[in-house]
Formats: sequence, C-alpha cells, structure tokens
Amino acid sequence: MRRLRSITENELDDFVTISVYAYPGIGAVSAAELASLYDRLLRAYKHPLVHLYALFENGEMRDVMRMYDFTIKLLSTKALVGGVGGVAVALTHKKEKIATDMLIYELVYDTSTDLAQILSFLRSQEDQIENIIFNTQDEGFHFLLGDPRSDAGKMLPQVTYHESNIQGVGIMYRVINLPQLFKTLENHNFGDVTCRLQINLSDTFMPANSGRYQVNFIEGQPSLSQSEEYDVAVEMDVSEFSSLVVGAVDFQKLYEYGLAAISNADQVEMITRLFRAPRPLCLTRF
Repeated sequence: MRRLRSITENELDDFVTISVYAYPGIGAVSAAELASLYDRLLRAYKHPLVHLYALFENGEMRDVMRMYDFTIKLLSTKALVGGVGGVAVALTHKKEKIATDMLIYELVYDTSTDLAQILSFLRSQEDQIENIIFNTQDEGFHFLLGDPRSDAGKMLPQVTYHESNIQGVGIMYRVINLPQLFKTLENHNFGDVTCRLQINLSDTFMPANSGRYQVNFIEGQPSLSQSEEYDVAVEMDVSEFSSLVVGAVDFQKLYEYGLAAISNADQVEMITRLFRAPRPLCLTRF
C-alpha cells in the first residue's frame, strides 16, 4: 500500500540517504558531506515555507521531494506559487515508476522554447512518474500530444471518439457596476470599432444594476453618454454580459444561443469584434 505524507524529523536520515544515492553519477559521498546535507535538510524541515514529503510503500520510504511556498512577481502583480525540488527515488526502485501521479495546475511560459524545455523535462521523468495530469485552461492543449487519449480508455457514446480530457466550469464573472466598468476600461481599445451602443442589461439579483446604458466608441475608445441615440442596441442578462466583457464567450455565440438580442442582425459581426478578447486565465485556486 502506498501513502504520500510529510515526514517526521526522525525520518530525516532515510530522506537524506535516498536523496544522495538516487543519483549515482555524483560519486561517493563522504560522512562529512552526508552530515552537511542532513543539517541543510533539517533547517529546511524547520522552515515554515518548505515541506518535506515522502512516498511510503508498506511502511518503507521509496520516494522523496521538497515542496516550497513562495511569492513571485507575475507581470505587475505579486503572486503566491509553489515549487517542487529534490525529487528522488530510492535507487533499488528507480525503474518502477514509484512516484504518485504528478499534477500540473497550469503551464505558464513566455515563449515556445520555454514550453519545449518544460515538456522535455516532464518527458525525462517517464521512468519515475506513472501519470502526469494537466489542469489547464488551454483549449488547444491536446495538439501538443502525439496521443491525446486519456488513460481511462473510454469511448464516447454514439460516436467513435476517444475520451481525451474531463472538462468543468468553475469560474464565474459578474459586473456589478456597468458605468464604472467602462470608466475603468476607458483606455482599452475595443476592436477599433466606432459606434453608438445601447446596452439593455437585466439583473434580477441586483435590480439597481439593471437599465439602459449608452456607450459611445470612437476607434475603439469607450465613453459613457447621456444621449439616447444609438446605432445598435443589445440586450442580455448580466451573467452573459459579464462573460462577454471578460472574453469568456463571443457575442456571436450568445446571439446564436438566444442569450443576447440585437436591434440589427447585420451588426452581429461588429459587436462580436468590439467585445472580442483573449480568453481569461485565472491561476488563483479558490
């Protein structure tokens, strides 16, 4: 029976032994070097932001790793992140894929070269990791895989398609003050569109948020207007509008689904372009 848990101080000796002898290429280790590593790991064990974990099978320690909590600067915002280091498998069990499943919460990278290096590293863990599970908000992620099938081996009913992933909906967005929203976004370019737009918003949860709002766009730059004259009017519930304005759904789809109405169907493409944005990406786990 396998069990993954944080270690106790009394188990540090075994942790050190596995950490050292998992990599024969480093050569013989002296008693002084072992003692030095023990002292470093003891300090790590006592540090509030470092956590030492091990996988036990039938009571025997087989796999070890260090997990770190720290803060990074992500774009212009500080963010809490976790890191994994010091992964080692007992040498006698090196080829048994002893590690428990590796869970990747999201692949974050700047360039395709960065992504290739991350994937190359994950590939190198093949002899130690049985499964790598990706939690991702990337709709095209399956193109990265030579075989996109999941390990469930399921076939979708009625069609000859293989299951590739399990999807869920979790993040919900809500606009609570439409005028303030467009004031906040006054420097955002809404698709270079020029038009006078009337938004008829319904909000049963916050009736004060319901109403008709006039927003004028000049080459994509928005400004609120008191005028009731418009080129095109749209109507929808706040839930759909919130998803639209953050880029979670296109206006074209809302219109097709009957979740949004428009005064002139010929303007659907223009309104779709006006609100088109990259899909939102949330890395915070609530």
